[in-house]
Amino acid sequence: MRYYLFLFFLFFTLFTFSQRVNKDLYKVYSKKELSLMSDTDITVLNYAIENAIYFVDVNDKPSISSLNSIDIDSNKKTFIDYHLKLQNSNQYFVDKSKGKMLVVKSWYVLKNELNLN
Repeated sequence: MRYYLFLFFLFFTLFTFSQRVNKDLYKVYSKKELSLMSDTDITVLNYAIENAIYFVDVNDKPSISSLNSIDIDSNKKTFIDYHLKLQNSNQYFVDKSKGKMLVVKSWYVLKNELNLN
């Protein structure tokens, strides 16, 4: 009986303290990818949904000509909406027709914002 009680307690504890994954993350990350991530990484991803991207007005200069193009849509508010994954360095995309640049913050920047480094 003690054995079953111990297993029940262990299962309940693990379930209670496990990190919650925002279901939107499954649009760009597989279940396997998310299951292999640490609790810290899941915390960063959950934070990143609302805080990982921002937009910058740009002029059509040679310095942005090498950036990847993207169609910036005002209805898309998160990196998930653009089907992007976080990288180890910031990502930059340009929409020359709108004169805007999309910046996706890196893991490092997001961890710094959360004071996790």
